[in-house]
Amino acid sequence: MAIDAFLGKWCLVSSEGFEEYMKELGKETGALRLGQGA
Repeated sequence: MAIDAFLGKWCLVSSEGFEEYMKELGKETGALRLGQGA
């Protein structure tokens, strides 16, 4: 799969389940807030 398929602008419509996902990856709370754009 070429990276070109993912280039462009993206719009986040929901972050439902994001915190749980990041916790499973072992990310810290600060990273959670940055990732959600809070």
